[in-house]
Amino acid sequence: MNRLSMSLPMFKAIIEGRKTQTRRPVKDTDKPRYTPGEVVCLSEWHRITHDQSTHVVQVEYKDGHKVKRLPPLTNEYMAWWKRLSRKTYDFEKWRPPMYMPVWAARYDVRITGVEVQPLHDITDEEAMAEGIQELHDGASPIEGLLMPGQEFNYFRYGVPSLPSATYAKSPARAFSYLWDSIYKANTWAENPWVFVYTFEPVGERQNHMIQDDDQ
Repeated sequence: MNRLSMSLPMFKAIIEGRKTQTRRPVKDTDKPRYTPGEVVCLSEWHRITHDQSTHVVQVEYKDGHKVKRLPPLTNEYMAWWKRLSRKTYDFEKWRPPMYMPVWAARYDVRITGVEVQPLHDITDEEAMAEGIQELHDGASPIEGLLMPGQEFNYFRYGVPSLPSATYAKSPARAFSYLWDSIYKANTWAENPWVFVYTFEPVGERQNHMIQDDDQ
């Protein structure tokens, strides 16, 4: 199964139903990683502890959620087990989404569409589908400088977890700041070709779960 890596804010946007698209750079001779109809798991920041006597693992996620699982004895699990056996393995370290085992993921999505387009072709509607939010009417980093009765609603869109300097007057512009926060600065200005993946939620995974500490 393929994985779709997400930052914590974008993961939350998917779970809350606010994000149904993601754009990924097209590399030389690159083909789409995902195909319509394919179910992929969402990978996220995590850390895993392990009971060697029972092989039960506890997966902790950045939002504080914890789940205990009994992973299947697959090649992926055995490779993870070998890394775990090293004396230098740090159980306290948070690991990025790209290193999450498939069995540790908690949500799946289904790919419903794949397109290729220049990055700047994104519309305001698509930017909202990327997880950009309308913050609140009149939101502005310089709101306190306005004269009484003066309206200033340029900076209404953005991602609340990012600095207010990244808020913008349109969803597409706010997405440009989000893009440069994920990839190297000024990548947006280069207008690269991107794969546009549209997806829908499949739901929370129950396979291999033996106990949910939050229940």
